[in-house]
Amino acid sequence: MAKDKSHRRSTGRTNTGQDNPGQNVSPDERHRMIEQVAYFRAQQRGFNSGDPVEDWLAAEREINRMLPNPQQQKQELAAYQKLREGVSNILGDGRNI
Repeated sequence: MAKDKSHRRSTGRTNTGQDNPGQNVSPDERHRMIEQVAYFRAQQRGFNSGDPVEDWLAAEREINRMLPNPQQQKQELAAYQKLREGVSNILGDGRNI
């Protein structure tokens, strides 16, 4: 009997907008991401010593580097829409992709 080699994606996967260009990350989602990174920083050192505030600030810096700011999000969305329009025009079939 052949094994099914298909892989299913986890439903707990964090969506950062990379799968859907132009999709903004909400403030609540950003907060949750920072919270998780801060928790994992503390976990890596076994929850010994360290400063929770420094964990949070370091997590904020990390997430801020990963996520575009609102102006960058607008620019990326405009570029993505322009690209889609260009590809649609090249295909010449008038369909929206």
